Amino acid sequence: RFAPAIKSGVSRFAVKVLNSVGTIYIGCVSKTANKTEVKALHSSGYEYSSRGFKSMKGMSASYGTKYGTGDLIEVTIDMNSHTMSYAKNGTCMGVAFENLPVEGVHPAIDILG
Repeated sequence: RFAPAIKSGVSRFAVKVLNSVGTIYIGCVSKTANKTEVKALHSSGYEYSSRGFKSMKGMSASYGTKYGTGDLIEVTIDMNSHTMSYAKNGTCMGVAFENLPVEGVHPAIDILG
């Protein structure tokens, strides 16, 4: 299940990593994504992985630093400018994604492994 869609304004959520097992993905999927698809975040989403990469709809690039047990990852979704940014333990890592879908996005988290 996904959290309610963010369609306007600026929204924030945070994830505290209590136990780092496998690879963690934190991000969002488009409002029109198939919400019954287990891998929706990876195939049609915007994500920051615990391995220090950002991925958008399957295309990845280095971003920020790795994270794990004890880290706090904060996500800012700005639908006014259609951007998404991350902070790790209070340090902003800058805009990760631009041109988020105008119809809105759902916050999402996945853990593999």
